[in-house]
Amino acid sequence: MLYDLIPHPQFSAPDFVISVEAARSVEGTLAIRYVVGGHTDRILIPQPVGYASRHPDLWRHTCFEAFVAAGEGADYLEFNFAPSTAWDAFKFASYRVSGGSFSFSSPHVDVERSEGSLEVTVALDMTATPEADASATWHLNLSAVIEEIDGTKSYWALAHAPGPPDFHNRDCFIATLPAPERS
Repeated sequence: MLYDLIPHPQFSAPDFVISVEAARSVEGTLAIRYVVGGHTDRILIPQPVGYASRHPDLWRHTCFEAFVAAGEGADYLEFNFAPSTAWDAFKFASYRVSGGSFSFSSPHVDVERSEGSLEVTVALDMTATPEADASATWHLNLSAVIEEIDGTKSYWALAHAPGPPDFHNRDCFIATLPAPERS
């Protein structure tokens, strides 16, 4: 499915357009492709890490995020991907309540930048992640934090709840990916 992200109304971002494509495979992969168009030369890109590795606090700078809830329960997962190829993952028992330690295999993160475009493509192997029940419909909030060279930040998501940006709010988990049918 292809989605357009919208900027949070408290943070102006007229020079960008962000679309996201998400799909899940029968084999258990969640594939996400974020495409930013516009004046992408103004986006501050964190320094490359050389290989995809886990890093904290990615959301403080340019970062792409996916929140995944399997079924109708209160628990959910959060994934952060920086265009440096750094990533992080979190498990929550309910709204912003930690679900304990969360081990996750390194996702495959590709970044392409050209004039007027920034593309971040991620492949997540969800097969060893019991929280991502393969038989359930997945509800997603796909989001982004864009930091410009001058320090300006904008916050993008499928939907925004009233108040400050809050990607954890379940009212924003409006994308659905049904379980793929096995043949």
